Amino acid sequence: MSSLSASSVPSSSSSFSSSSFSSSSRSSSSKRTPSYSRRRNVSRKLVTIVAGTRRPESMLWILDRDGVINRDVGKPGVIRVDEFVLESESAKALKMIKSHGIDDLICVCTNQSAVGKKIMTEETLKDIHYRMVEMINECDYERDDLFQFDWILYEIGEEEGWRRKPGPGMVLEALERFDTVTRAIFVGDTAKDMIAAARAEEEICKKAEKRIVKIERVLVSTGYGAKIGKCLEEFCDNTNTNNNGDGGSYRFFEKKSDIPREVLEAFAAFPENCFPLYVVKNLKAAVDLHIVHNVYFKI
Repeated sequence: MSSLSASSVPSSSSSFSSSSFSSSSRSSSSKRTPSYSRRRNVSRKLVTIVAGTRRPESMLWILDRDGVINRDVGKPGVIRVDEFVLESESAKALKMIKSHGIDDLICVCTNQSAVGKKIMTEETLKDIHYRMVEMINECDYERDDLFQFDWILYEIGEEEGWRRKPGPGMVLEALERFDTVTRAIFVGDTAKDMIAAARAEEEICKKAEKRIVKIERVLVSTGYGAKIGKCLEEFCDNTNTNNNGDGGSYRFFEKKSDIPREVLEAFAAFPENCFPLYVVKNLKAAVDLHIVHNVYFKI
C-alpha cells in the first residue's frame, strides 16, 4: 500500500507549531520524507483477549524511538548521524505494518532534550531522522514499497510537562491529527512511555462524547526494557506467558498485581494505570503479536 506523504496528511492543530519537509530540501531523490512536529516546554478494564480473528479497523501505531526503533546509546542519546543504529528486526517490523493490507498509521513520539540542552542542533536531529528513514528503506523485505513514517513528533524541552513524556501531549497530538482511528498501540521501552499512553487515554475518555480511543500498551525488552525482559526470563515460569506460534512469546499482565513478586521490583516505576500491559521481545514481536497472529484487545 502507498503511505501518506507529508502534504497528504491532515494539517495539524494551530495550537502547536509544526513543520513539513519535502525531499527536495535534502536531495534530488524522489523519496518522500516524514512530517515533523515539535514544541518547546509546553482504568480501563480488559474484557477478554481474542486470537485468530482479523482486526476490523485500522490502527495508529505510536512508537518511542530510542530503544524501540534504534539502539539506545545512553545519555545524552543519539547526537550524531553516525551513532544511529537500528534495533534488530525493527526495519522489517515497520515495513510489515505498512504492507499487511490494512491502512495502519505510524507516528514516532520521542523526547529529544539534547536539542534543548544545546548538545546538538535541531537540524542535526532532522538529519538523524532522515537517515533513519533511509536505513529502513535499505532493509530487504517482501515488498518494495517506499517506507515513510506518517508523522514524527519530538519534544526538545528539558523539564517534564504536558508534552514531554510521561506527559500525554504528543500522544494526544497524534490522536488529534489522525482523528478517524478508534484504536492505537503505543510501543515503548520505559515506564514514561507507558504512563504517557495511559494519561492520553484518560484524557480522551474525559471527552467520550467525541470519540473513544483505546491505547494498547506494549513494553519491549530492548533499550531500557532489557532489564525487565531479563528479569522475566530469569525468575518467572510460564505464568502469563503465551506462545505466538513461531517460537516467540509475550507476557500479558491485566493488572499490576498479576506480576510475579520475584520481578515486581523491576516494575516499581509503573503505576497501576499502565496496565493492562504486554511485554514482548522487541518491535518485531509486537508487530507479530498484533498483525501476524491477530491478538488484540476486545473492548
